[in-house]
Amino acid sequence: MIYGEEETTKLISQVLNNTNIKCDTYTNSEGPILLTRLEQLRKGMENIHSRGIKIRCISEITVNNINHCKELMEMAELRHLDGVNGYNVVNGTEYISTIHLQEVKPFSHLIYSNVQEIVEQQQFIFDGFWNRAVSAEQKIREIEQIYERIDIVPKSSNAEQIYLDLLKLAKNEIILLFPTTNAFLRQHKLGVVDLIADIAINKNIKVRVLVPKNRPIEKLIEQTKSQYNIINSINNIEFRYIQQLLETGSTVLIVDNKESLVMELKDDTKEIFSEAIGLSVYSNSRPGVLSYVAIFENLWKETMLYQELEKSNEQLKQSETFQRDFIITAAHELKNPIQPILGLSGMLMNNKPVSENQLYNIIKIINRNAQRLLKLTNDILDIAKIETSSLILNKEIVNLRLFIMDNINEYINQVQSNDIRKSEYTNSYYDKKEDNTCAKLIFSESKKIENKNSDDELFMVEVDKSRVFQIMFNLLDNAYKFTDVNETINIQIEKEFAEGKEYAIITIKDTGKGIDSEIMPRLFTKFATKSDKGTGLGLFICKSIVEAHGGKIWAKNNEDGRGSSFSFSLPLYK
Repeated sequence: MIYGEEETTKLISQVLNNTNIKCDTYTNSEGPILLTRLEQLRKGMENIHSRGIKIRCISEITVNNINHCKELMEMAELRHLDGVNGYNVVNGTEYISTIHLQEVKPFSHLIYSNVQEIVEQQQFIFDGFWNRAVSAEQKIREIEQIYERIDIVPKSSNAEQIYLDLLKLAKNEIILLFPTTNAFLRQHKLGVVDLIADIAINKNIKVRVLVPKNRPIEKLIEQTKSQYNIINSINNIEFRYIQQLLETGSTVLIVDNKESLVMELKDDTKEIFSEAIGLSVYSNSRPGVLSYVAIFENLWKETMLYQELEKSNEQLKQSETFQRDFIITAAHELKNPIQPILGLSGMLMNNKPVSENQLYNIIKIINRNAQRLLKLTNDILDIAKIETSSLILNKEIVNLRLFIMDNINEYINQVQSNDIRKSEYTNSYYDKKEDNTCAKLIFSESKKIENKNSDDELFMVEVDKSRVFQIMFNLLDNAYKFTDVNETINIQIEKEFAEGKEYAIITIKDTGKGIDSEIMPRLFTKFATKSDKGTGLGLFICKSIVEAHGGKIWAKNNEDGRGSSFSFSLPLYK
């Protein structure tokens, strides 16, 4: 006979730690409450379960201990038997027993034995009870069909325990509605947010939470998502934002659409959960629970509509901003080429005498500015297609290496026909030239190619040729604008394997002044330019075209501090 709470606690810990074969327990209806609430018992059972040792338990399952029985079933095989008495444990080599169970308190005394005959006798008694007992699932199902409860919980400390128990016992879904910012902050402090995140991830239980839209709450939720690597709806947990529901004044928990706990808000200024809530109401009444489910679902759908409305408003604001900026930019850009066209054509219309050479230069200037107008018009049309998701690609399979060399030739021809510096351009496809002149455009590859037609070295892609030329022209033109006459622009093509696919990487590297640090973060957005010429739409259009082909585009300033490099990828065709 062992007396005193300290001594009995030591003995229980010793017996449970000594358990290596099995752990059989039979106890009255108070037993499941003690096994899940008394710390040394719960930890001892969890330790046995974690070591893979089978735990069998017999108890009288009632309407009052049903939730504790459900929690106990997570680590033990539980059966129901009417009239079981006391608390008894037999583990194959030891036996402990007591008759008097107190509410969630250590035992005042225990009977202990490691005498083989007594242990075998108690094992025989347990096995007889076990064979007569019925499964816990069956008994719980019978109780839940018969008893529909609506319990008033006046003590906030009891409500807190019921609240945490219901969360832990969830099997399929947890629904939570927080009426105020402080309600959420209190329960975050209580550990509820961490608990539901852990339940969603480790127990594969769906969790949906409605919270007031508030910056402190958004920050805490983002921290939780980051801590648990949560992505909405992928990790079974989703938070949505609503306006504060002060008129409801209650935190609502619904578990598996079968049980609800409504916690009345008594004083929202309190920081501690138990001080802030008043009466709570627990219910497993189907009509009552489903009425709260219906309220939650309506609010859940309302948040979707609110999010869509916010998104539409934001898009509308962006559209208005874009239209305003575009009108200003387009008006400025249209004015520049129109003025020389009108001035020079007016001069010709007035029949002013000009030489043949002057006439050629006038027509050339008019033509160049008309081409600028055409490019601006095409950019406007492209932006309209991109914004309305109607950009259509007419793809065909091409050898990208040969196609890029054609692009370079075409670009050089256009520059030579429109620029007085045409003599400074030479057509070079290799890093070295036989003479010592400096090549403005230099094409190179990642390694020397012996056979240009070998399958290993072909850069075959399926692309819209006109669109890829548009990308190349834009990037070459940008490089040309910011590169001095005697410096070089290098065009390189290489292969790269990423994300299970093989890509061709085209890089255009210049030795100009580089990308301004203010522009870099928004380089591929609309109107990203610090130049007094151009609309700042070219790189945005390039990005959209590249992504439509399944590739990516990026840029960086060169490591040597001279110029920048623009690269884009295209999937290789097998």
